[in-house]
Amino acid sequence: MEAKLYDDCERSCHEALKIDPKFAIGHEALSAVYHRQGRHIDALDSDRKTFKYSLTDAEPLVRMAEDLQELGRFSRSILYLDKALALNPDYNAAKARKSVALLEESKLSAAVNLAHEVLERGPTDIEVW
Repeated sequence: MEAKLYDDCERSCHEALKIDPKFAIGHEALSAVYHRQGRHIDALDSDRKTFKYSLTDAEPLVRMAEDLQELGRFSRSILYLDKALALNPDYNAAKARKSVALLEESKLSAAVNLAHEVLERGPTDIEVW
């Protein structure tokens, strides 16, 4: 059942993108489908297109970073998170994700400092949890 829903959503996204290949929301939706299916390479491609057509949105950069982390590419993930934070310095979810990547890269001090910064904002921050 779930697989059919993903297939239907993917098909709908492709149909929308045939009409307007620069439709950022179509690429974003396609990325979400791919991410949930564990198709991280495809998700990265869709996120790149989302960002290309909506250059001021930090969210596709964070999603690219998440997919890179799923693929074990933590240092590359940090680069995308830095770009996202340059667009939105208060994006706590990006900071939390970067803290995890720093930890995976054995940069303990930086990871802990960033985690403290995230927690100072408060444990009820919905975008982090």
